[in-house]
Amino acid sequence: MPEKPANRNPSKKRRLPRPKRLLALAKQAEAAQITAEWDQFEDEWVLKLHLPNGRDKRQVTFWTDDTWRLDYLEQVDISKYTFLGDYEAIASYDDDSIEAAVSSQGIAGPSVLVDRVIRRLPGVEELEPTERQASDRVKPLKLALASPRAHWNLELSAPSDVYIGLAGRGAGVASRQLTLKINGLPIERHDQALRRLEQISNSLFFDLDVRYDVLVRLQRSNRPFRSGTLRGKTEEPVQFPKSSYPREPLALYWYARSARGMPLLQYLAYYQTLEYYFPLYAHAEALQRLRNELRDPRFSLENDAHLDRILSFGARSKTGFGNEREQLKATLAGCLDLGDLETSLTTTEEVREHFSGKQRIGGVRQIVFENRQVDLRDQVADRIYDLRCRIVHTKEEGDKSPAGLLLPYSSEVNLLGYDIELVRLAAQKVLIANSTSLRSS
Repeated sequence: MPEKPANRNPSKKRRLPRPKRLLALAKQAEAAQITAEWDQFEDEWVLKLHLPNGRDKRQVTFWTDDTWRLDYLEQVDISKYTFLGDYEAIASYDDDSIEAAVSSQGIAGPSVLVDRVIRRLPGVEELEPTERQASDRVKPLKLALASPRAHWNLELSAPSDVYIGLAGRGAGVASRQLTLKINGLPIERHDQALRRLEQISNSLFFDLDVRYDVLVRLQRSNRPFRSGTLRGKTEEPVQFPKSSYPREPLALYWYARSARGMPLLQYLAYYQTLEYYFPLYAHAEALQRLRNELRDPRFSLENDAHLDRILSFGARSKTGFGNEREQLKATLAGCLDLGDLETSLTTTEEVREHFSGKQRIGGVRQIVFENRQVDLRDQVADRIYDLRCRIVHTKEEGDKSPAGLLLPYSSEVNLLGYDIELVRLAAQKVLIANSTSLRSS
C-alpha cells in the first residue's frame, strides 16, 4: 500500500468533511460487503478497504490525495477482484484473469529493475507510451506468450490500471514495474487461482533462468517477520577487545548474521557454528562417562555387560561420539549456563509463551520450564535439533511426526524469530567458551 510520511499522526482536533471520491469508493465497497474503515490524520482522511484474500483479508489504503489511483478505479467494479496468498497479485474469477507483480531481486543482494532484465530477452516488443507513461525515458515493453494447446496466454508488461489502483505502491509504480498477466485460464476459487499462479510462474521463470540466465520471481507482500531478542544490549562504553575467536566457526557465525531476510539459511548457519564443536564436546563427554564407569567399585573386568558399556562409550558415529542429537546436547551442556539460559528464555511473557505455550510450528518440542527432571539445556537441544531436521527434512529412526519440510515463505517460517535468536545465543556462547586471549602476534 502507498506509504505516507511518518509524521502524519492521528488527530481528532479538527473534523474535516470526507472527500467525495473516497465516499463513493467506500459506498461501492460496502455495497459489495467489503469492510471500509475511516481514519483522520491531521488534515487528511484515509480510507481502509479490507478486500478478500482467500480465508483472510488484505487491507488496501487510500488517502485523500490518491487521486491518480482513484482515477484508475473510477470505472472498475472492485467486488470482482481478490488478492492471492501473500503475493502482490489480484485475480478476477469473472474475467478469468490473474495479474501479479514480478521482481528481479534475489534472496539477497541489490535490487535490479525487472524492466531492465526482461527488456534484453528475445521476442520482447517495445510499445508506444500511453498518456500516463509519457514522462518515462524508456518505452514500455511487452513479452506476450500464447499457449499452443489452449485458449489462454501469458504476458509480461506494465501494470494494468486496475492493478495500480488496488495494489500500487506509489505514483511511479507504472513506470518501470512489470506484472505477469495470465488471461483466459478458467479460475473459480482462491486456492485454485493461487495454485495456478504459482505453477505457471514457476514454469516460466525457471525456463528464463535456465535458458537466459535471468532471475525473475513473483513479488511478495511485506508480511511482518516475528523477531525479537533474548538478551538486552549493554549500556557500557565500548572496550578494547580482549578475546580471540577461532576463524572457521566465526566465519559461519558471520555468515548467519549477514543472512538477514533468509531465516532458514540463517538458522542453519548458526547451527553449523555449533556443529563445528560437536566432536570436541562429545569426545569430552565420552571420556568423562568412561572415567566414571571405571571408577565405579562395582565395575569388573570379568563382567561382559560392564565391558559392553565401555565399548559403547568408545563407539563413534561419522561425526563423533554418539548421534547428532546427543552431540548437540553435550555441546550445549558444555557452554550454556543453566540459570542464564532460563533467564534468556523468560525475559518477557511473549518469549516464554513462544517456547512453552501452544506450539504453532509443527514437529517442534515444547519447553517445560517447570520440569526439573529434564535439564533445560537438553530441552533446548531437542528443540534446536527438531527445527534443524524440519529445515533439511531429515527424520530420525522411529520418528512418526507428520510435520514435513519447512518451506521458505511459509507461515511457520514467519514464526522463527525467537528460535533463530535461541540458536544464535547458543552459537555465541560456544564461541566465547572456546575463545583465547587476544595477542598482538
